[in-house]
Amino acid sequence: MSAPALTLFLAFYLYPAIQNIRLATLRWDGIGEPEKVGLRNFKNLLTNDDLFYKVLGNNIEFTFLVVLFQTSFSLLFAIYLTKVDRHSKIESTLKYQLLISTGLLTVAIFFIAHTSLPFVYYIKYNAVD
Repeated sequence: MSAPALTLFLAFYLYPAIQNIRLATLRWDGIGEPEKVGLRNFKNLLTNDDLFYKVLGNNIEFTFLVVLFQTSFSLLFAIYLTKVDRHSKIESTLKYQLLISTGLLTVAIFFIAHTSLPFVYYIKYNAVD
């Protein structure tokens, strides 16, 4: 009964996570032969990269603000949209809140992906030598 859920979890979460860990220990441009560098990528990131801590702080701040404002605004908007009788108000509020927060998250991810392309370029050409 839980086999489809387990299959989806393995295919779309666990396998990509393991691949990310494996690829993080390589120096590879995506075309040539990968070179194993172990944890040097992480050492370089933590010790030689001034941009890393700024990006990390921006991500933490952005995550906090998105969660705070997205949840608050979507919940308030859902309450506004559900001016119905008292019993269906909770159900409708949760439904609208889910739809609105999903939509806002989609827009946020689009802007993150769109503006992070220079960061991908930076990583590609400034890997461990």
